[in-house]
Amino acid sequence: MHETHLAITTQGFSSAREVLSFCRVHDCFAAEYTFSREAVQLHEVEQELPEVEHLLNAGVLMRYHLAFKNRELADPDPTLAREALDFYRNCIQIVAGLGGRHVTLHIGLAAEDHSRLNYRTAADSLRTLAMVGDEYDVSVCLENLRTGPTSVPDSFWDLLRESGLQATLDVGHARAAEVAAAKPGYALEFIRRCGTRIRGAHVYDIERVPKSGGPAWHAAPEDLTAIRPLLDALLAHSSCDWWLIELPHVDEKIRTLHLLRHYLAEADHLLPTHHQLEEES
Repeated sequence: MHETHLAITTQGFSSAREVLSFCRVHDCFAAEYTFSREAVQLHEVEQELPEVEHLLNAGVLMRYHLAFKNRELADPDPTLAREALDFYRNCIQIVAGLGGRHVTLHIGLAAEDHSRLNYRTAADSLRTLAMVGDEYDVSVCLENLRTGPTSVPDSFWDLLRESGLQATLDVGHARAAEVAAAKPGYALEFIRRCGTRIRGAHVYDIERVPKSGGPAWHAAPEDLTAIRPLLDALLAHSSCDWWLIELPHVDEKIRTLHLLRHYLAEADHLLPTHHQLEEES
């Protein structure tokens, strides 16, 4: 069983100093930096670099989350799709310049209607970004979403296989897709299909959408019962060594950090024998 790093998201903090204070108090020196989701120009990303460097200089182990709502690789407008590709290519170069070795990105992140998007163009762009990552020694990971083609295990695997990308498994998205599909065990299919490609995980209970409408939100686990089969499978049947607690509120981060530390401390005893998954590369 590989060593697993527990990390926190920088989302929910107002500054790198706040992040570092949390790291010191809770002895968790690993974080995934989410650049501003509103950024559309490189200078908007570059202006955040002093914050990133503050964490790096303090010894925090860092990965990077490229969750830009307005830069869509599957944009149906060819010009906008090319601009998005150039933007992500430059962001990977920026991360490499920081000494970063992992980035996570998405397709269809802000889509209200996935049928309007051009996933063939996206697949070609993802292939290009995989090559850029290889050139700069950065592992480029595609994240599964709650809806759209990346919410379907087989479609997600096809994109990984065609592009050569690695994967970030979002546990809460996978569970939400399972609920929508009404198929018990559906979320585990992501690990069955993609286990050897999975380099990191976003760990929380489930992504929920308010019944009255509005933005989706991440629910924190009260305990690990619901997500334990996925955690077990990640340990036993994936290449994942990074569990990011993707929760914005400090109290939820703390509680989930304690739950996961306790789980990992006993992981050798908790790994089940009945979730035997076939690895695929």
